[in-house]
Amino acid sequence: MIITKRATIYTLVLIITLFALSCYEANAGPIKTRSKPIGGPDIHAGQDVERDHHVLLPGEKIHNVMDFGAVPDGETDSTQAFMDAWAATRESTVKSRFLVPPGRFLIGEMFLNGPCKFNGPIVMQIDGTVLASTDISEYMNEHWLRIEDHFDLKITGVGTFDGQGHSSWKIVEDCDKKTQGSCVKNPANLYFSNVTNVIVHGVKSVNPKGSHIFVTSSANFRITNVQITAPENSPNTDGIHISHSDNVIVSKTFIGTGDDCIGMIQGSSNIVVEDVTCGPGHGISIGSLGKEEGEAEVKGVHVRNSRLVRTTNGLRIKAWPGHKFPGAASDVFFSNITMEDVRNAIIIDQEYLCPKDCTKQPSLVKIKNVHFINIRGTTTSATPVNMKCSKLNPCEGIIFRDINFQFGNTLKKLTIPQLNSSCINVKPIFEGIQIPPPCLDLPLMPKLPTVPVRLPLPVPVPVPTKPNLPTVPAKLPALKKSTLPKAGTTLKMIKTSVATKLRAPKKPTPQVPTKSKLPSVHVALKKAPKKLKLQNSKVKKGGQKAKNMRNIRKKRQH
Repeated sequence: MIITKRATIYTLVLIITLFALSCYEANAGPIKTRSKPIGGPDIHAGQDVERDHHVLLPGEKIHNVMDFGAVPDGETDSTQAFMDAWAATRESTVKSRFLVPPGRFLIGEMFLNGPCKFNGPIVMQIDGTVLASTDISEYMNEHWLRIEDHFDLKITGVGTFDGQGHSSWKIVEDCDKKTQGSCVKNPANLYFSNVTNVIVHGVKSVNPKGSHIFVTSSANFRITNVQITAPENSPNTDGIHISHSDNVIVSKTFIGTGDDCIGMIQGSSNIVVEDVTCGPGHGISIGSLGKEEGEAEVKGVHVRNSRLVRTTNGLRIKAWPGHKFPGAASDVFFSNITMEDVRNAIIIDQEYLCPKDCTKQPSLVKIKNVHFINIRGTTTSATPVNMKCSKLNPCEGIIFRDINFQFGNTLKKLTIPQLNSSCINVKPIFEGIQIPPPCLDLPLMPKLPTVPVRLPLPVPVPVPTKPNLPTVPAKLPALKKSTLPKAGTTLKMIKTSVATKLRAPKKPTPQVPTKSKLPSVHVALKKAPKKLKLQNSKVKKGGQKAKNMRNIRKKRQH
């Protein structure tokens, strides 16, 4: 009996061990990249996606949130009423419409999940203002409104999704700068996941706590005539953030926010951005890439016929250095772009968020086949074109055609050197107009350690003495006018005058007595008293004689 029990225990242990080994082997090996959904055929291709979706379809049923208890005062929590109205729309077996009428409705975090039972288009008509709760502690996820698992969904109207994110911007966590530990992003206004054949048209998104519109793991997605706004200093408020999605089209949209107007990260493919105005913001970006393990490539991006106004960056591709994770971006086309006072107009940065003298390991991200065609406008930087590629994976197939930048209005009054461009670990191809002038590949040189060098003491060198040369008067005597011949004087007259002067007797020069012939001062002082005595005696004698004559005259008169 004891042996049987032991055998049973050993058997169970062996089974558990084999099961654990099988699970380990199944999970071992290379980590697979995250797969994108198979979108299937684009059912909206060739259709007018901007048509008025307010028109009710025959037999369409309306689910108004106010019929389920929503209060349009902007203060009463209407979350439950919205959830009930959405549940009725999802469970309906006929054509249905989720309606938010004019008014101000306050709601918290919500999941607008599918799929819907009706096998056809579902419309969300937003004509009022939907306000997010301002208490950030109420949000357990990275979204405010999460829309998931839908096929053929339309979000339309003239209403607004207001994230009321002002207070949350003070405590936002910058996940780009955080390299260790988990990072919790502030909730996005609209978060789409695993949706296909979706149209977002006409609505507005303002002041989100995080991103405005986040699209991931989706396909055949269109955003058109949407207005996205947030203050320039609002942190991490990306306009449209795309990842692991295929065939996303953004058109006729205005985006002004505090971060990237449009950001395309890993797994984004066949993306079209057309007729978009961006500013303020950080421009239109691909990346950052190379931060996470198993990243999928960004491929087939077309940005065209768009405008950037006073943005920090214009067209940018950014990748992380110092990470062990590879990534890639290829077949990227930027064409017909105008810029106004943009700082970094064209930038490829594979040292993202690394100091100027970056000492981290080179990026493992591969960037190739990137075209910049007909890019023009004004800039606020002396280096509007700046490419800093990886030393390990230099950029390939970078083409510049017809690039024309001038200094913007804010710099016209300043004295600034000529525009220039910078290229590191890349050999671009330049065609057509190139302002600034084309740059040359300047590979990064490693810094050599500085070694102190002890120089020998200087040896004194004798200075040769100058020879005694005859002095030359600093100023030559000027010629007198009398010595010059007068006009009309002939050579014969000059000769006669010279001969006469030579025959004339020379005037004797007065002799100046030398110092030896002049009486000394001492001798003159010795002779002076004798002369004074003689003069005094003569004066006395003359005075006595005059006195005698006066006495004689007086006697005669008496």
